Amino acid sequence: MTSEEIRGKVEQALNVNYVHVEVQKYRIYDRGLFFSKNDSIYEDENFIFDVEFSDETIQHTMDNDLEKDDYEDEDDLRNAAYDLLRDSLPYWTVYFCPRIWDEEVALRVGLVPFYYDGEEYLALGGCGRDLSPKLDAYQALTDGTIDSPSRFEGCNKDFFTSVAGGPKIVESVIRAVSRDKPRIIISFDMEGVDGDR
Repeated sequence: MTSEEIRGKVEQALNVNYVHVEVQKYRIYDRGLFFSKNDSIYEDENFIFDVEFSDETIQHTMDNDLEKDDYEDEDDLRNAAYDLLRDSLPYWTVYFCPRIWDEEVALRVGLVPFYYDGEEYLALGGCGRDLSPKLDAYQALTDGTIDSPSRFEGCNKDFFTSVAGGPKIVESVIRAVSRDKPRIIISFDMEGVDGDR
């Protein structure tokens, strides 16, 4: 049954107009927002010096973003990876604290996981275009949901794929958030409802 057919049946059965039918194909995170934002830590004078990256994140950067032959030894390569990670933080100085922390997933979807002042953060690691698909992909792969304000459902799939790490990531995201059967939410304005029915 289509949304239009549902809308028609509800309007007829309840004798109301302007019924809104929302079909949710994906699981929506309904406990507030999955990410809290911090846009002030970059202003801390010690931030860039006190930020920490895990060995896993540094190794990932060494393996995927640097040419090993360009460095004299492992220490030079490690320092270059650390510098590259640290230099990616000022691109966009709003950082995200997820409700679920998974560094491996963050790296898979192109986020930069880091630690500052005992807290876990994710950085977008870039700017100049909408990078929110990285956050959507992270949330989908760690929690199996997307936030209701997310533009995931209406987002251009090619764009999402280019931002969030490729077609395999996008397939995993869709599998993670898809419902077996859609959830249908029906709402309408009670004004004008015939109370004598």
